[in-house]
Amino acid sequence: MTRTVLLWLPLYSGCIVYSPDGPPDDTGSAGDTQRETGDPDDSGDPDDSGDPDDTGSDDPLECDPSVVDWPTAWGDLEEAVLEATNVVRSNGADCGVYGWMPSVGPLSMEPHLRCAARVHALDMGARDYFSHESAGGPLGDTFPERIRHAGYAGGSLGENIAAGYPSAQAVVDAWVASDDHCTNLMSDAYSHIGVGYASVPGSTYGTYWVQDFGG
Repeated sequence: MTRTVLLWLPLYSGCIVYSPDGPPDDTGSAGDTQRETGDPDDSGDPDDSGDPDDTGSDDPLECDPSVVDWPTAWGDLEEAVLEATNVVRSNGADCGVYGWMPSVGPLSMEPHLRCAARVHALDMGARDYFSHESAGGPLGDTFPERIRHAGYAGGSLGENIAAGYPSAQAVVDAWVASDDHCTNLMSDAYSHIGVGYASVPGSTYGTYWVQDFGG
């Protein structure tokens, strides 16, 4: 039987929200969303720790050697996640305990966020773990580090992850059905998204999905 799981990382009120105002409320569960608001520099300047993976490429989709020559079929699934996400955003969504979230504008695929999402999706499968934390990972240990090292300089940040889902529609439906993931997906603080998908045979969940959001 296929195993599926969602992850959200709440800092305040149910999802690990990274904020400069205080430490995280560690209430992680089988699913986590992460959000960060405030000064982008609060998450750490990539220059302070050096560039962990210089591919020598000017292509923002090649922020790490692991994601060069990304399979076309994986990219197609990422585009399908974007399309399904924007359908939900245009219709509005019932985010459970957070109530009805009204329609908001569409997200556009941003290459630096997409590269960060791809790196994390593949890293989770390759090292067989499921978490927003990526200790010793190619782009850093946390989702803000990954996003900054990939080159994204926008403001508010967020992340949804999932594993084991067989299709783009199935994973978006699962995120919408989870209150905290739903609020991340429906937030009007974001205008950009990067989607990463990786299929890793022999790993615990097989398929790994990441949404990285930016404002």
